[in-house]
Amino acid sequence: MGTQEFYENGLLSLTSSYSYEYSEHDGHDLKTTVETEYYEDGSLKIQRKIQELKDEVEKENFKEYYSNGFLKTETEINNLDKDGIHREFYENGNTKYEGVFKNGEPIDKHYYYNYEGKVTKIETWKDGIKINTELKKVSN
Repeated sequence: MGTQEFYENGLLSLTSSYSYEYSEHDGHDLKTTVETEYYEDGSLKIQRKIQELKDEVEKENFKEYYSNGFLKTETEINNLDKDGIHREFYENGNTKYEGVFKNGEPIDKHYYYNYEGKVTKIETWKDGIKINTELKKVSN
């Protein structure tokens, strides 16, 4: 099943579809929803895939794009909390930020990059608390 929405100019603005797949592990059908949003010029804006798991847990893979087609944000979400790798990118395609989250809290090392893609800062997290910040000297 699916739906579509359009801009006034006739181009697609949103598609949404869902399906059910039987999970032997969970013993019942699991719903998967795929949504895609577009900029008014027709280029890709957002892709999300949401899986409704056991006990009403939702797992989402989310990607947002700049209008030039480069990836802007990529993250994994469980029940509205970041849970897994989260990445952000500059409009030129280079990585801006990369870190891992568990239940919405940052864990392990988080990397920050400049526009040219060089590491400028590394933060280390444990139990939701930043325990170290390492600034990197970037040479041109």
